[in-house]
Amino acid sequence: AYVSPITGAPGVSRTVTQAERGQLPLPEALRQVEVIVSQRLRETTPEQRSTAFERSQTLRTLRKAIRRTLEHDWEHLVELSRRPGGPRL
Repeated sequence: AYVSPITGAPGVSRTVTQAERGQLPLPEALRQVEVIVSQRLRETTPEQRSTAFERSQTLRTLRKAIRRTLEHDWEHLVELSRRPGGPRL
């Protein structure tokens, strides 16, 4: 969602829906989304990489969107690591 305004990652929404419905195991869905988004990021043009877009009433660039994506995942990992039986950091 953070990078889609620039990359438009077709297939991600379908994969997420399948995972939410239990039709696709979550680890496999995450791998598929990572492949789709990584490919789209590699295919971005210099113009796309320098374009700013509005997200949540703030101006963002692709670089900021990627950074926020990584921060978001990290925040979830930290949250899960605090739960009993959660992953260890």
